[in-house]
Amino acid sequence: MIKFFRKIRQRLLTENKFSKYLLYAIGEIILVVIGILIALSIDNYNEEVQKQETVKLYLENFVDDLKEDQETIKDALKAHNFRYHSLQYILMQIGEDIYDPTTDELFMPKHIPNEIWKDKVPLEYNKEFIGLAFLWSHRSVSQNLNTSTIDELKSTGVFSYINNHELKNAINGYYDYWSHRLGERNQTKFHNQVAEWEASLGEEGLLTNMFLKLDDPLKAIKDNPKRVYLIKVLIREAAWIIEVGKGVIEYAEGLIDYIENNSLKTPME
Repeated sequence: MIKFFRKIRQRLLTENKFSKYLLYAIGEIILVVIGILIALSIDNYNEEVQKQETVKLYLENFVDDLKEDQETIKDALKAHNFRYHSLQYILMQIGEDIYDPTTDELFMPKHIPNEIWKDKVPLEYNKEFIGLAFLWSHRSVSQNLNTSTIDELKSTGVFSYINNHELKNAINGYYDYWSHRLGERNQTKFHNQVAEWEASLGEEGLLTNMFLKLDDPLKAIKDNPKRVYLIKVLIREAAWIIEVGKGVIEYAEGLIDYIENNSLKTPME
C-alpha cells in the first residue's frame, strides 16, 4: 500500500501536475489522520473496557466485604441486645424502673435468644442470668468494618474509574454513616464508659466475672447511685449501637443489591 501511494506521488511530480499532487498530498494526510484517530479511539475503548473490568473485580470483592460487615455487626448486635435486656433486668431486680434511653417513647428492642442466653429474659430472680449480665457488661465486640477493598480502590486510583456517581456517593455515604455513629470515636467513648464501670466495681475488689459466684450478686448495686447511673449509661450505649447497627446492615444490603443489579452485568455498565 505504501509503495502504491509512493508511485502515484512520483508520477504526479514527474508529470508536473503540482495542483493534483497537492490535492493528493492533502488527501493522504487526511487518511493518515483518520487512521491515527481510529487507532486512538480503539486504544481508548480498550483502555476503558480494561478499567471497567478492573472496577468490576473490585466491586465483586467489595460486595464480599459488605457481607462480612453485616456478619460483624450482627455479632455486635447479639452482645448489645443481651447487654441491653440483661442490664434492664438488673435495674428491675433492685427496684428501679426500666430505663428509657430515648426522649420520646420507650426503646425496647425485641430480645433475641442466642448463644449468650438461649432462653427468654427471666421474669423472676435468676442468679445465673444476673451473673451473665455482669459478665457481659464489660465485654467488647468488634464493630469495625472491613475496609480493605475500599482502601485499595482509593489508594490505587481505581475508585475514580467508577462512572456511576450515584454508586460512588452511596459507597462514601456508607462509610460516613458508620464512622460518625459506630466508628473510632464512638468505640473509644464506649470503652471509657466500661472502664469507669469496672473502676467503680473495683472499689470493692470486684470484677465482672465474680458475680456468678457471689451469694448476693445484686448487693454491690443496691443503694449505690453511681453504679445505677453507670448501668443506665451502658444501657443507653447498647440501645444506640442496636439502632445504628441495624441501619448499617440495611445500608450494606442496599449497596449489595444495587451493585449486583447495576454494576456487575457488563464491563461497560
